[in-house]
Amino acid sequence: EQTLLPSGRLPTQLLEQTQADDEVTRVRPTTASVIPRVGPAQVTELYSPPRVTATLPRFGLAAGSTFDLCADESGVKWDFTSPLDRKRAWERIRREEPYLVIGSPPCTMFSRLQLNLNAKKMGRVEWEKRRRTAEVLLTFAVAVYKLQTLAGRHFLHEHPAGATSWTYPAIVRLRAEPGVDAVVGDMCEYGLETTAVGGGRAAAKKPTRFMSSSPAILEALSWRCQGDHAHAPLLGGTRARDAAVYPPGLCEAIAQGAAEQLRRDKRTSVLAAAAAGREVHCDDAQGRTKDENEELATWAAKEVYDEITGAALDPKLVQQARAEEIQFMLHWGVWERFP
Repeated sequence: EQTLLPSGRLPTQLLEQTQADDEVTRVRPTTASVIPRVGPAQVTELYSPPRVTATLPRFGLAAGSTFDLCADESGVKWDFTSPLDRKRAWERIRREEPYLVIGSPPCTMFSRLQLNLNAKKMGRVEWEKRRRTAEVLLTFAVAVYKLQTLAGRHFLHEHPAGATSWTYPAIVRLRAEPGVDAVVGDMCEYGLETTAVGGGRAAAKKPTRFMSSSPAILEALSWRCQGDHAHAPLLGGTRARDAAVYPPGLCEAIAQGAAEQLRRDKRTSVLAAAAAGREVHCDDAQGRTKDENEELATWAAKEVYDEITGAALDPKLVQQARAEEIQFMLHWGVWERFP
């Protein structure tokens, strides 16, 4: 049975497995050296029902498995305090090889507010029991993230910006690894709302920290409040619990960031393959390609501007330059046309 070590190290069985995976690859791959698999890139959600998955198809991504403590996409409840359920989820993730794993472990026991309000009411024994359970769930998430980075894939981890989990040893070590970074975003910028004190709805700021191996996703999640609206507090009633639901704007930002990261990874992989002298096969682009000679013949732009300086350019000279550039590429044999 897996146990959580006091130092916050990964459970022994999972740590041994990630080390074994690393030994097989010999050299830890990065996104720059991994060629994405054929087919839609999958996004897996850990500790949540399907939230981001509804926005994925529009961005060329596919929904992978979801592992929810309440119910996944098939209505199955996962108990990650059970070594058996952790093992089942671990094996499924290894088998599916998702491009991105989004993790949001329960954060209640890492809340400073909960510590101040409920620790004494709950009693030391019960509090410590719940805290250690939360640490098991957090450490399992870190193990999955480590599995992703060892394979050259990506992860996204989310917790409130002020949560004490950010000082947890396993999180600190992962955040210090090359290629991993974190940003803070205010959820009001992504459409998060809550009930206002006087009735109705109002924006909820909820500063949230995101840690990821994907620069593009972090860029999409780094929006800070512009101060042009009022905020409602998340205290009282079910406000804090309701704020755990991702607003549509946040789901879309994650999907957009993942799609952009996939584009960058593919470009980097193609360049790496070309640099290594390997043959590169491009995706079918017949629906997007156009005949350059036909384009030049029908091109009727009257005003053309330099994209850097903004200076006006002679359309005839631009047309001539386009033709010369295409002839140059043909002369060098950069590509070979196939039927």
